[in-house]
Amino acid sequence: MSISPTVEPFLVIGYIMFYLGPYFPAIWILRKIQARRPVDSFVWRHPLISLALLILPLGIIIDAMLEVTLVRTGFYIYAQVIPFGSVFADRHTNSRSSGNRDGDVRDDPGRRAALSR
Repeated sequence: MSISPTVEPFLVIGYIMFYLGPYFPAIWILRKIQARRPVDSFVWRHPLISLALLILPLGIIIDAMLEVTLVRTGFYIYAQVIPFGSVFADRHTNSRSSGNRDGDVRDDPGRRAALSR
């Protein structure tokens, strides 16, 4: 028995909201900019390019906020991140942040070592 017809609509709605999230503030900003500019300006002559140039930074900001929130709450776990590429470089790897739920960690040579509690 397939659960695809019962689950897929929820996933599709989630993706639509993620992709359209930056669109709504961007179209509002574009209309505000167009209201202040003459009709022969760039934002009037090339509205899709202008909209894309607004959506890109808004999408990056929304995605960064979502990623930071999901990493902080533990929904996302990035086990092998270089320190200068991480927002949370100050956090030490422990059993909870590395995805290891059985209460032990591995030391450098790979031997099992119990976590001190």
